[in-house]
Amino acid sequence: MIVAFIYFLAIVFLIYKNAFFGIFKDSTISTSKFLLLFIIKCIAIPVFYFIFKKYYGGIEYYDAGGFFRDAKTINDLAFSNFSEFFKLMIGLQDESEGSFLFDNYITRTNNWDEGMSNRLIFNDNRTVIRVHAIIHFISFNSYFVHALFSCFFSFIGITFIYKSIKPLFSGKELFVLLPFVLLPNLWLFSGALLKEPLVVFFIGLNFYFIDRFFIQKRKLGFALIYFVPIILFSIILKPQVVIIVTVFYLIYSLSKFVKFPNLYFIGGVILVMVMSNLALLQFKNANLFTYINNKQREFTDLMNGGFFLKDETKFVRVNYDLNNLSKVSGKDAEYFKIKYGVPFYYWEDSHQKDSLFCSSNIDTSTVYKLIYKIVPAKSGYNIGALEWNVTGLKQFAKAIYYAVIYPVKFNSVLNAVVSLENLFLFICLLISVIGLFIRKDKTTLLFFIATFLFLVLLFGFTTPNTGAIVRYRSIVAPFIILSCIYTLFKNEPKTISKTS
Repeated sequence: MIVAFIYFLAIVFLIYKNAFFGIFKDSTISTSKFLLLFIIKCIAIPVFYFIFKKYYGGIEYYDAGGFFRDAKTINDLAFSNFSEFFKLMIGLQDESEGSFLFDNYITRTNNWDEGMSNRLIFNDNRTVIRVHAIIHFISFNSYFVHALFSCFFSFIGITFIYKSIKPLFSGKELFVLLPFVLLPNLWLFSGALLKEPLVVFFIGLNFYFIDRFFIQKRKLGFALIYFVPIILFSIILKPQVVIIVTVFYLIYSLSKFVKFPNLYFIGGVILVMVMSNLALLQFKNANLFTYINNKQREFTDLMNGGFFLKDETKFVRVNYDLNNLSKVSGKDAEYFKIKYGVPFYYWEDSHQKDSLFCSSNIDTSTVYKLIYKIVPAKSGYNIGALEWNVTGLKQFAKAIYYAVIYPVKFNSVLNAVVSLENLFLFICLLISVIGLFIRKDKTTLLFFIATFLFLVLLFGFTTPNTGAIVRYRSIVAPFIILSCIYTLFKNEPKTISKTS
């Protein structure tokens, strides 16, 4: 905690001194306001840790703790074989079964090569692990340092998003920043070692490079160089989110140069959906609906929870019941044996993508290390497979309901916060839809609404758990708030200029 506080003071000083080398320099928002907003975001770091400590027993057996441990394991490689570490950082490593890297490091991780098969492009957990493996060089093994850098990355991303769309809110620029900083769940999850902070960072960078493409004065060939980082940042982490937001923003930016921007934007979105379907058929041997349904089944299995264990050759999931395990005493970490007759799923290290099932355990001597545990989800819901018929329309309505409105409960502080945010977002959505009928500039509203709705629908179908949706949705929730604010403005925006 002390080390993290020292880094925090250093970042605060640099923001105050030179707007952190100009990143937070803006013609409208003062550096002192940026500094205050950053401090507010950083309060989420101890709050997140406290909530998970109090209600879930700590971060150790959840995503934040898992990424932290795996990053430390990969960082250890740098001190034993730096050349292998460097190759791993750039994706040129040999991690085949029996290799030095596989036997000594990969088998000690959980998220680097997890037992899930329906990744869109590849296991994007590796991006998070790589980033934080580098941060481990300066973190002194402090989780709070990693959380601080996650928070800072997200704040940089928010700043780039703000600079891209602030011309739409002439005279109300601060309202662009506030939803990204103060919206409760985005605020909370930005203060942890999770994917969400880096996703916001990459979205912000993509907005920046798209803007640079349109305002540069050089030849087209030179301008196209900007799309190299855009493509990279779109695919290395949560591509299903970053690609949608990035492509929608690109279509929106292009629509400003055509005669019928509304039709252009709608046509562009339809074209993207068609191309996505063709790409999935080509590379995943499944159409868009089939892929979404596969992800739904995968997440439903995960919602059942369990104890996730590992020995020298395989990764195991046992139902969440301590009666299924016998604890091995005399060790620092938690180790268990699986009792006789207990069924379990497992993934062998040599082929992690194959899910195998043992209906009745007969090996009661193998000792497994507890990697993490997941309590069976109590906030799951049954939505059913997505179909190309009338039932599919009902499923769309159901997905929006669970992803935006449900739950509305006030039986605890946490539920009250989530419920109030749900109601607020739903009201913003209604006002935004009304705005499509009363505002002259419908293309901007279409961009904000489409970005929000496409992703909450995706989460509603593939993640049938309201607790997880609240976290995943936090990334795009600010866009529907901006849409509402834009609707309520009486004047049309001034001519867009992206010089600051």
